[in-house]
Amino acid sequence: MANMIGDEVLLNCTITIGAETNGTNGEVEWWRDGQRIDFKNTKKYISKIKRDSRTIVHTLRILGASSEDDGSYSCKTVDSPESTHMLHVNKNS
Repeated sequence: MANMIGDEVLLNCTITIGAETNGTNGEVEWWRDGQRIDFKNTKKYISKIKRDSRTIVHTLRILGASSEDDGSYSCKTVDSPESTHMLHVNKNS
């Protein structure tokens, strides 16, 4: 996924509620290049959750993307497969 410097980037992680979630609440952790994102210590990243009866969609918002935000972003939960997004931020032309 390529974005321009200064863009707002949205990465989605969708969990389907069913037998594979074993009754968990569907919470996820977001990771960047193998490091857990700590939302308490940054205003760069915002996590939002949208739920309906069968799915939970976690959205990671990256505000004011820069080349420093390049990397592999993953959402992880205990009972579902990991979802990974590759992000590349291009310089404005």
